[in-house]
Amino acid sequence: MRFIINNKLFLFLCFNCFFISVKAQTLNWRYDKTYHIRRPQDYFKMTPMKGSILLKNHDSISGFIKINYELSYKYILLMPFYKYSERDIVFVNKDSIQEIVVHSLIDSAKLIHYKSLYYGHPWLVLKEKDSIGIYEGFFYGGRGEYSKVILYNSKTQRKSTINNDKKTFGSLNPRKYFLRFINHRYNQHFDKNSFKNEEAMMDYIISKEIISK
Repeated sequence: MRFIINNKLFLFLCFNCFFISVKAQTLNWRYDKTYHIRRPQDYFKMTPMKGSILLKNHDSISGFIKINYELSYKYILLMPFYKYSERDIVFVNKDSIQEIVVHSLIDSAKLIHYKSLYYGHPWLVLKEKDSIGIYEGFFYGGRGEYSKVILYNSKTQRKSTINNDKKTFGSLNPRKYFLRFINHRYNQHFDKNSFKNEEAMMDYIISKEIISK
C-alpha cells in the first residue's frame, strides 16, 4: 500500500512539474515596458517555438523563441531551456542575428528557417540554393499588418519584390503572384497549368537566377 501511495505521489509531482514548466515556457513572459510594442498582448502571449538562434559572431543560443514581426521592436525573446523565471528571458538584438531555426508547432520534426536579410528583420525561408533565395517577411508597423515575398541574392544583396500584400499576413493565392513574377521577369507566357505547384515555380525562379549570375 505504501508503494502505491509513493508512486501516486511521484506521478502527481511529475505532472505538476511538467505543468509548471509548460506554463513558464508559454504564458509567463512578462511584457517589458522599456520597449514599446504596438500590440504587446499579441506578441507576449504568442506560443514560443523550440529552436536556436545563430548570431553573426558565430555564437548560438537555444531555447524557446518568440519570433517578433514588429518593425519598431528590436529584439527577439528567448527563454533558455530549463529556465523558468522572467529574469531568465534573453532579449536578443535583431541586428546581431544571422539565422533562426525553430521546430514547427504543427509538426515538431519539421524545421522552419528564418534569415536576417536586412533591417535585422527575420525573413521566412521559402526556398534557397547557393546565394539565391525566396523569402517571406511578415510585418507589424505604421502601415498596419502586411507581408512581402522577395527574391534575394545574398552575395550582391540585390532584392526583387515578388509580392507585396499590404492587407493581410500572407497571400491568398501564391500561385498567382509567382506566375505573374515569372512571366514578367523572364518574358514568358506561362499559364496556371504550366507548373505543378508553388514549389515548382520557386525552383524555376531560382534556376533562372543561378543561370543568369
